[in-house]
Amino acid sequence: MFSKLGIYALGAVLITSLVYGGYRYVGNLQEENRVLASTNATLEASNTSLTATLENTKFEIERIARERDELNGELQKSRVKMQRMVKLFADHDFANLVDKKPGLIQNRINKATDHTFKEFEEVSK
Repeated sequence: MFSKLGIYALGAVLITSLVYGGYRYVGNLQEENRVLASTNATLEASNTSLTATLENTKFEIERIARERDELNGELQKSRVKMQRMVKLFADHDFANLVDKKPGLIQNRINKATDHTFKEFEEVSK
């Protein structure tokens, strides 16, 4: 049916096809390897950047927590001071005292107002 020459030719075509297919396959793998290497380099750079950002964010969170704790301490002190003052004012009949000694109360109120405004100025700087 087939001659020896035809079988050898068919075998040569098959071998050539396999070699060419293998060559193309290896070429495609090498190209894919180059693309993946480039992508890997980009992702490593991105990872480095994100790691630095994460560290900065952790530092900022710790700093904000310290400042929050400090402000909460100051707020607690202010609340205690305010409660003392509310108790002080609740224990006195200022209307009666103003009627009896108007100059005394007015001077103290003016001094306390000046002091309070100075404190607001200091806090708002």
